[in-house]
Amino acid sequence: MKDPLPMKDPLRKGYVPSPFGQLHYVECGTGEPVLLLHQTPRSWTEYLDVLPLVGAEHRAIAMDTLGFGASAKPEGPHSVERFADAAGALIEELKLERFHLVGHHTGGVIAVELAARHQDRVASLLLSATPFIDDEKRRTAGERKPVDHVVPQPDGSHLVELWNRRRAFYQDGEEAALNRFMVDALTVLDRVEEGHEAVRFPDGPAAGPRHRPHARGLRGRGPLLHARTAEVRRDARLRDARPVRRSCPRPRATASGVLEGRPGMGDARLIRDGAGDVSPAPPCAGQHSGRLPWGNPRARPPPEG
Repeated sequence: MKDPLPMKDPLRKGYVPSPFGQLHYVECGTGEPVLLLHQTPRSWTEYLDVLPLVGAEHRAIAMDTLGFGASAKPEGPHSVERFADAAGALIEELKLERFHLVGHHTGGVIAVELAARHQDRVASLLLSATPFIDDEKRRTAGERKPVDHVVPQPDGSHLVELWNRRRAFYQDGEEAALNRFMVDALTVLDRVEEGHEAVRFPDGPAAGPRHRPHARGLRGRGPLLHARTAEVRRDARLRDARPVRRSCPRPRATASGVLEGRPGMGDARLIRDGAGDVSPAPPCAGQHSGRLPWGNPRARPPPEG
């Protein structure tokens, strides 16, 4: 009888305590940590295909944002600040003294908040399709149609409605990834829209009909991403960092680059090089070694948040 083939480094799942309840995370690999934060209303499974790629050279960690996936779902309104509080608790429990930070959509806004709080510990910051919410966008946000909110129907037709809303983001043959989205969305169906609202309405309840006031909002401080990015950049060591607009032929994921761009998304990247300086990564560097989980690059841009 032949010996079984050696197993590759498997995905390792775990929980850490926090003031809000247990936080779920999945990790892969060893080495310098890379913390990946997902969009709303997803879970760690958004990075299911990315984790092994990053984990080939790093300790790749994908957490479930507070209120989503298998993480605790406390009462009270969601806010970017509370999301960041929970992520900060995970950082402390995992003893991540220095780490790279990756955020997609909502996760990007959370990542900016974390980078502002942990400037001495964040080795690099990578933002993928992170929304910039200015006064005009917030003023008109209440007029936008819900992104994922559907009303449950006895015949289950709301499931088809939700599927069809997201179908254009996935190519034929990527139904497994769309299934994972459906699982994540249905897990929080009663609050599925609140993560989007936390990004769009940082200044309080007047901005949207379903929005509730934040316990620790950024009232009076301007757009969240703008305000917190400015705070990060005030640090002298990050003074030369600047956003980079990129256009790549296909989504990419590499172990060294963590995430590569997507056409038309204008990904912003702040990458610290080995000498300790911050500089923009070269556009579209690296070879194809995987697909990002959000589907068809030819589809319309995903919703903010």
